[in-house]
Amino acid sequence: MHSAPRQRSKPKRPKPPSPRKAARPHHPDQAKQLFGLVDELIKFSSQESGLPIKSEVKRRITSRAEVEAYLKGKFEDDQGAKRMQRDEIVLKKFGLLDHDFELKPYLLALLTEQVEAYYDAKTKTVTMLDWVDIDEQKPVLAHELTHALQDQHVDLDKWDDQTPDDVSLTASADSDHLAKDELDTARDAVVEGQATAVMMDYMLKPMGKSLVKDPEVMDFVQQQMASTDSSPVLARAPLLLSESLLFPYREGLSFEQDVWMDQGQTAAFAGALDRPRRPPGRS
Repeated sequence: MHSAPRQRSKPKRPKPPSPRKAARPHHPDQAKQLFGLVDELIKFSSQESGLPIKSEVKRRITSRAEVEAYLKGKFEDDQGAKRMQRDEIVLKKFGLLDHDFELKPYLLALLTEQVEAYYDAKTKTVTMLDWVDIDEQKPVLAHELTHALQDQHVDLDKWDDQTPDDVSLTASADSDHLAKDELDTARDAVVEGQATAVMMDYMLKPMGKSLVKDPEVMDFVQQQMASTDSSPVLARAPLLLSESLLFPYREGLSFEQDVWMDQGQTAAFAGALDRPRRPPGRS
């Protein structure tokens, strides 16, 4: 169920853990199969979300070493480093992280552990992995290709990227950061909730179930999201950090299910992207 960051200007939070199979590079025929799955699964994601396919999504397959280098580079670019510094300073200032806890190496280790596929909004490319089992990548690709459709609809690079990169030094700057960070968090939850809803319906379809027709499956999904049994790195996260990492997927999925059931597919997907809600108390 995992993917690496949908690379905008800040790291994306990882998905909750799922069991892994032994790593083994794909045979060329398997790589060809993965490329073909992109066209198949983007049609599924479009049908489930109602978001149209406006252009072909570029695709590539990469190795573990290349992914690790890619993630490390994203954490070391200027903008990402500024955000990481700001987040770490604020969390430690309020006693929410121990002073000796190093946020950057922890998140890098977590994303490296969790990566299964990812969509890059800057290059408009979905990246698949040559060591992850094809069947395991299928639901993840349904998730990531939903991000591709969202990107074609609203430009994800800008849609939930309002928080300033600098470190706030005054009370008024703190308030401004907080307000914009709330907006980004809410929008991130919509984006991840939509993609997770499509992924869950892909997984439920062989059983003849769906989030809308069988809302009781949400209890099981939430239990799975709360589990850290197969993720040693996530299991040792401070409580605040683990909650913030899981929030967009867990709460975003719950929000999407509610809107989908109450107002229909268009409101849950295109409507939520076109008319994003603001947190309570924000104008």
